[in-house]
Amino acid sequence: MKFSIKQKSKSKNIFGELELLKNSINSSLQNQSKLSKELEDLDNKQKEYKALEPIKQQYEELQQKLKEQTQLKEYHLKKEGLLKEQEKFKRAVIKR
Repeated sequence: MKFSIKQKSKSKNIFGELELLKNSINSSLQNQSKLSKELEDLDNKQKEYKALEPIKQQYEELQQKLKEQTQLKEYHLKKEGLLKEQEKFKRAVIKR
């Protein structure tokens, strides 16, 4: 009879461990599935970003050109201001 009780106890322990292992495996599979989905999403985003790379490069080039144009405009306005000031001084000198 003691043997039967020990066997039942061992069986319960083994089934408990088996259930724990099943739960662990299921949890790992769910986690793997979730990580696979995240990896797939990241791959898709990477493809999108690679497709946008030429647009980004074009944008950066346009930004640089705009910066240069702004600087040229500033130089031009400064030159116009200096020419007007020079003309003003010439008139003042001529009047004297």
